Amino acid sequence: MLEFWATWCMPCMGEVPYMVDAYNEYKGKGFEVFSVSIDEDAASWVSVVKEKGMRWVNVRAAEGSDVCDKYGIYGIPANFLIDCATGEIVAVGLRGEALKNKLKELFD
Repeated sequence: MLEFWATWCMPCMGEVPYMVDAYNEYKGKGFEVFSVSIDEDAASWVSVVKEKGMRWVNVRAAEGSDVCDKYGIYGIPANFLIDCATGEIVAVGLRGEALKNKLKELFD
């Protein structure tokens, strides 16, 4: 899953518990997360990642980065569930229980 988020985004922060649960349940079955934060405050970003137990790959876009433009991201949270074997985007915008439901469909 490729995910775009920020610590100041309340809907993003609301998704974190769902992401942590899904990651913990499916990481051993092939589910991985690559999170891209658009936070300007690096200290806040690092603190939240540690505090919330976001144990997957987390990067912060460089100040002035156009990464969101390149991926067509105009609002966050935004995510893409990608089949890494084929490069196919399997689902877009999975939030809340929809993420776990999709992962259950794919992995169980």
